[in-house]
Amino acid sequence: MTERSRLVASRDRLEAQAELSRRTTQRQTELRNRGFASDQAVGNVALALTAIEAQMAEVDAAITQVEVQLSQTELTAPFDGTIGARHVDPGAIVSVGAPSWISGRRQHHCSGLALIPNLPAGWLIIRRK
Repeated sequence: MTERSRLVASRDRLEAQAELSRRTTQRQTELRNRGFASDQAVGNVALALTAIEAQMAEVDAAITQVEVQLSQTELTAPFDGTIGARHVDPGAIVSVGAPSWISGRRQHHCSGLALIPNLPAGWLIIRRK
C-alpha cells in the first residue's frame, strides 16, 4: 500500500467517525431538549466532532504533501534498458537497502531518497522538476 493510499484510508475512517459524531450530537441535542440529557453530554460529543475534523485537516495536509512530493520526483537513467523485475510499485516509499528493481543480473537497492544502483555515480538519478 502506498503512503497516499494509507492516508486516503485514514481520511475515510475519520469521515465515518465524523458522521457518527454528527448523528450522536443530533441525538444528544434532541434528548437534552426533552430533558433526558445534560448540556455537558451535548458539549462532549460536539467537541469530539471538532477533534475529528481537526484530524481530517491534518490528513488532508499530509495527502497534499505526498502528492506534491510525487509530482516533483522523476526517476531517469542516461541509457536505454529493460527492467527485468520490479519490486516497488509506483508511489511507494522505499526504505534504505530495499530491493527496487533488477536489470540483467544486477539487483538494485534504494539508498536514502534516491535510487542508487550498482552503477557509477550519476547513471541513475532522481531529478526534481
